Amino acid sequence: MDDEEIRQYLQDLLETTFTGLGVYYRPPGDLILTRPCIIYEAKSSELSFANNLPYVVGIAFQATILSDLPGYADKKRIFSMSGVVVNNNRSYVSNDIVHDVFTLSVNTI
Repeated sequence: MDDEEIRQYLQDLLETTFTGLGVYYRPPGDLILTRPCIIYEAKSSELSFANNLPYVVGIAFQATILSDLPGYADKKRIFSMSGVVVNNNRSYVSNDIVHDVFTLSVNTI
């Protein structure tokens, strides 16, 4: 899969997992977001080796769930997404908006 196919796979997976939420890839600054929603962006590429062969090739994305309610991010749902390794980075509140930040790594092999 190329980078755009991986991004579209993640977009579809997030929309399916969080039905009814807006899912935005790198939304422009002037876009008015309706909360709760998910915004995400590509973070880095990953390559891991075993026995001198690549065994994990993937792209990591940073996803943030924005909501007005603490604890809205249903961590069971996000951690159960198939084909994605999820790490919960942090949660914080800014301007009365709860931000739950995750790293989503999509394996491309």
